[in-house]
Amino acid sequence: MFFEKIPLTEKSPYLIRTFEVAYMDYPMHCHPEMELTLVEGSEGTRFIGDNMAPIGEMDLVLLGPNVPHQWRNTIGQLGKLDTFRLTVLHFDPVKLGKEWLEFSSMYHIRQLFHKAERGVLFGKQTIDLTKPLLAKLKASNQFESFLAFFQLLDCLSTAKDIQLLSSPLKEKAGADLGYKRIQSVMDYLHCHFQQNLSIGEVAEQVNMSVTAFAHFFKRRTGMTFSAFVNELRIGHVTKQLVTTDKQVAEICYEAGFSNLSYFNKVFRNIHGMSPRTFRSLYHQPYMSGYDQHFYLEKK
Repeated sequence: MFFEKIPLTEKSPYLIRTFEVAYMDYPMHCHPEMELTLVEGSEGTRFIGDNMAPIGEMDLVLLGPNVPHQWRNTIGQLGKLDTFRLTVLHFDPVKLGKEWLEFSSMYHIRQLFHKAERGVLFGKQTIDLTKPLLAKLKASNQFESFLAFFQLLDCLSTAKDIQLLSSPLKEKAGADLGYKRIQSVMDYLHCHFQQNLSIGEVAEQVNMSVTAFAHFFKRRTGMTFSAFVNELRIGHVTKQLVTTDKQVAEICYEAGFSNLSYFNKVFRNIHGMSPRTFRSLYHQPYMSGYDQHFYLEKK
């Protein structure tokens, strides 16, 4: 996990950007600013603190300061060639001054910020109300944009269709040994997934027996250890298919798979097609114009 520097200026408490995205593989990261992320038109997996869950076609999440997070999408649905939209709002309430949050009228917003320490997932009703406000934040009239920012906070703070995602802050601070362990495991897996990993090796990293670790990992992630490692490896394979002209077999072994037929089976189970078919459908549209994380900011 790494620390991300958000380019907020002294003259603005928030920064909103919209990206046309082909593939999300930005690693687990955190930052002191709050973040509101809206994903439209993709499916995949969301990691918020110690919570891991699938996302649907629309996903809206508010995060408090320094909450570890990552979105990874599943691309390769047959016939789905277009990029999808990612809108990210970063803001720092402190830049507005600490006093404004102490007003009695800001009670719901204070509560919202407290909940955001665990990550807040919003439902479709709030997403529908939020989208036009996010659009107003981009208004050239700075005063209208500023008003839309507070309208957005009010909308989010009064939403009823919410779900808290991660463990409480006290657990993140160190009281929950399970949280520390799963973060250690995730860091280790992201660094070593290309190697010949065994569940015993990873269990040893967190001083657990194989049986205890298997139950712990499934409870924390909702996936078996082998399925999770396969997801990591296929994510690497997918990017290599899209951005390089390497042979499929070379990519397979580079990602950590030791058997080509097993690799093809796993890839087909995740993407619904063979690696070669995937490349023929998706390689050319995404070869140019993307940076290393496949992000294009929409002008």
